[in-house]
Amino acid sequence: MIEKRIDYSISDIKPLIFEGVVEGQLGSIIKAEMPAVVVGDILDIEINGKKIPAQVISFDGNKICLGSFDANLKVQQGCKVVSRFETEAVIKLGRHLLGSIIDPLGNVLERFLDSDNSNNSKIEIQPLITKVPDALSREKITEILETGIKAIDGFLTVGKGQKIAVFAEPGVGKSSLISSIARNSKADVNVIALVGERGREILDFV
Repeated sequence: MIEKRIDYSISDIKPLIFEGVVEGQLGSIIKAEMPAVVVGDILDIEINGKKIPAQVISFDGNKICLGSFDANLKVQQGCKVVSRFETEAVIKLGRHLLGSIIDPLGNVLERFLDSDNSNNSKIEIQPLITKVPDALSREKITEILETGIKAIDGFLTVGKGQKIAVFAEPGVGKSSLISSIARNSKADVNVIALVGERGREILDFV
């Protein structure tokens, strides 16, 4: 009887909601006054009735510095900042994302293929920022990944699990090379992250 009373009382407790206000913005960094937060916390900035997620990235004196997940976010002084009780940004992964364009938090912006939305589709929740795997526990690269680009497959063979980098000045074909690899490589799924890409090039990738 005592255990039931304890369970009921705990479940009935409402968590404290910490609130603050935006005090300024410098470029993409939003400064706010907000109590009881740590670096990495996810907060909501309320603008015109909408809640835009942002992450605490640093402190500046007694102010916190936020990075918004919306690159076009326009805030005003006095906008409310509300805690979400999430210590890290996460994303839901699964077959439901196939053939879709998503935002940084995994919300589907546009869908081009019929994805698997059945109840049998397994969904995994993964943090956006993960720990770097131990160097001694990594698997050896033993299989070839065919990119479909003869110059790469013949002279600069790529292995499954390998990381490669392409460096060149603007306008010489880096994005075109990546899109060719995505189109011609022998891979089941291509995940393309357009970070800092020109807006006009997004449709080319699609």
